[in-house]
Amino acid sequence: TPYVLRKNGLEPYSVPLEELEEILKPTHGVLIFQEQVLEVAHAVAGFSLAEGDLIRRAMTKDHGYGAMRKIREEFVGRAVGRGVPEGKAREIFEWMEGFSVYGFSAAHAASFASLSYASAYMRCHHPAEFFCGVLNSQPMGFYSPRIILNEARRVGIGILPPNIHLSGKDFTVEEDGSALRIGLRYCKGLSERAISSIVSERCKRPFVSVADLYQRTQVERDSLVRLVKGGFLAPLVEGRGDQTRLLKAVEVLHKKRAHEHQPEIPLPHPASWWTARENRKVEHLPLTQTQRERIEWEILGLNVSRHPLSPYREALDKLGVTTSEALKQLNHGTRTRAAGLLECLQCPPTKSGKPVWFLVLEDEQGLLQATIFRSVYQRYGYLLHQRGAFLLEGRVENTPEKGFSFLVQSIGDLREVIVGARVSAPKTVSASGAFLRASRRGRRAG
Repeated sequence: TPYVLRKNGLEPYSVPLEELEEILKPTHGVLIFQEQVLEVAHAVAGFSLAEGDLIRRAMTKDHGYGAMRKIREEFVGRAVGRGVPEGKAREIFEWMEGFSVYGFSAAHAASFASLSYASAYMRCHHPAEFFCGVLNSQPMGFYSPRIILNEARRVGIGILPPNIHLSGKDFTVEEDGSALRIGLRYCKGLSERAISSIVSERCKRPFVSVADLYQRTQVERDSLVRLVKGGFLAPLVEGRGDQTRLLKAVEVLHKKRAHEHQPEIPLPHPASWWTARENRKVEHLPLTQTQRERIEWEILGLNVSRHPLSPYREALDKLGVTTSEALKQLNHGTRTRAAGLLECLQCPPTKSGKPVWFLVLEDEQGLLQATIFRSVYQRYGYLLHQRGAFLLEGRVENTPEKGFSFLVQSIGDLREVIVGARVSAPKTVSASGAFLRASRRGRRAG
């Protein structure tokens, strides 16, 4: 935050000592690069660059309190010997020590910056190709394929259903860059051999029935059932994919003999890492009017037709839920409700040593990171590890210095709340009062 404010001329910058002016001027008085640690140690305490590098290494590794105290006293003693006040010398050392948690070398930072700018360019000018590339590189990064596909939908990219004749091995871009088609690799249980045989055979002639596909490819019967449930075989029946007829056609097929006496080895599913990590399930929401969306999730690990919360917009409105986008526009101190599906729950180390949990939820309009302190976690933590969709009550923090955050005060199981949604609508309010319905509405997704 200080760097951004200073770079934009909104805050003047200063340095602890005049000798550090030239070192920190390029980064607006903020210690950013590891190379700067070496220069600061040299300017303040007269360390050689080699000795400064030893300080840098010690700070970036856990050498224990005794080792760091010895280094600190050496730094302070040599700085005082050069005329630096002892208090100022200790302040600078603590500043350098705090930097070590997040510091980068300049070369490392430049490499990340290059990738970041290239990715941002693709995301802006070629969004379909960008999302396609990310979805085809799973598992990777922080966000699950489900989140990435929902984001593509939010920015206006069409999501085309699986199709045994049109789906490639991976996601593909169609309709002149305006849509994405789900690939065969996202069907759980398919093997590399099965996918290759599908692609090879359909190039010769289209499949005309379930039996035709089964006879001409290396697809096993269990995998054939998954292809049906995932919607890949919908083009083989008239109308909007009668799954019941297709599944009955699979039932009468004889089980194949093992090819070359080797068992079929399914490909790892792109979403398997996230599914195992958080055990997210759409079953954490009540049944909708159709089972199709739930089956999509079970087989593909994706929400193809629409976002899982779409059927519950009216119920969420009645509960006084504010969307993730609208939350960011609320004033500091506002109390309100939020709701979404679990994406990630983390408890990283903190400077104070007190645990803080960060809960990332997704609703129709985007992502929300909520902050949960120990007292709240002790009351509701069991829900976070047993459920996949939550209703949160909390308070908005939104200041120029700290930015936006949502501090959670209570957590509910969204399924139970929706099922019993005969409750009167709560209200969302400004900093000091009872709940009021949030008046600002975000754009509709999907």
